[in-house]
Amino acid sequence: MINGVGVNSVTWGGAATVTPNEESIQSVRVATNNCSALYGRNDGAQIIVTSKNGANHFHGSAFFKVDRPGLNAFQKWDGPNNAPTQRDTNRFNQSGGSLGGPIIHNKLFGFLSYQANEGT
Repeated sequence: MINGVGVNSVTWGGAATVTPNEESIQSVRVATNNCSALYGRNDGAQIIVTSKNGANHFHGSAFFKVDRPGLNAFQKWDGPNNAPTQRDTNRFNQSGGSLGGPIIHNKLFGFLSYQANEGT
């Protein structure tokens, strides 16, 4: 559940269809077994995610992650029977950030989060 709304898909076998990026998550809670009626429609664990919100002051964050073959080492262990050494050749960029703050002081607040993934 995200902010009290179920995001499980009947079509995809109960998998979550909405996955927020890590910059927009305030807290994560796991409810197991004796759930209240609010979470009692499914057996097993319920993952309850609360998203961040705006406030009376501006706050935000930014990140950039790069993964390149030149930054990765060859694995030292050749495996059983001296298998050939392998190296991760994937190229991956991930960037994003968040910004929250007042729109109308003490009355209306906003929060925006963005993430972009690029890779081969």
